Amino acid sequence: MSHPAPHPHRPAEQSGQPGQIAQHTQPAPGAQQPQYGPHPTFAPPAAGEGTEQGKGKAFAIVAMVFAVLELLSGPVRSVVFAGLLADGAAPSMIGPASAALATASAVLALLAIGFGLASLLRGERARVIAGSAIGVGAAAIVGALSGLLQGALISAL
Repeated sequence: MSHPAPHPHRPAEQSGQPGQIAQHTQPAPGAQQPQYGPHPTFAPPAAGEGTEQGKGKAFAIVAMVFAVLELLSGPVRSVVFAGLLADGAAPSMIGPASAALATASAVLALLAIGFGLASLLRGERARVIAGSAIGVGAAAIVGALSGLLQGALISAL
C-alpha cells in the first residue's frame, strides 16, 4: 500500500499513525549542533582610529592648485612674449625669457606631480583629483622640455 505525498503546507504525518502530526524532537544528547560565528555588525571607528588611511584630500588639493597654476602659466607666457616684442626687445632676450618661464612651468609641474603622488601613496580619497594633477604635471613637463629645446635652438641660430 502506498502512502500519499505530504501536502506542502501541512506537516508530514508520522508513518504508521495516520491523522497524527509529527512532533519536532530535540536532537539526541551527544549530537553535534552547527556552530555559527559572531554576527557582523557595524560600529563607527573609535576616536583616532582610521583617521590616517583613506581620509582627507589635502595633498590632492595642493597638487591640483599647482596644476592649475601651471596651466595659467601658458597665457602668462604669451603675454610676456607679446610685451617683449611690443617693447622692441632684442631677439636675444626671447631665449632667456623662454627659459625662465619654462623653468617656472617645470617647477610647478613637478610640485603638482609630487603632491599628487603623495596623495595617492597616503591613500587619500581624492584619487581623481590627484590623478588629474599628475596628468597635467606630466603634460607640462613635456611642454617645458620642448620650450627649453626651442629656446636653445633659437639662441643657437
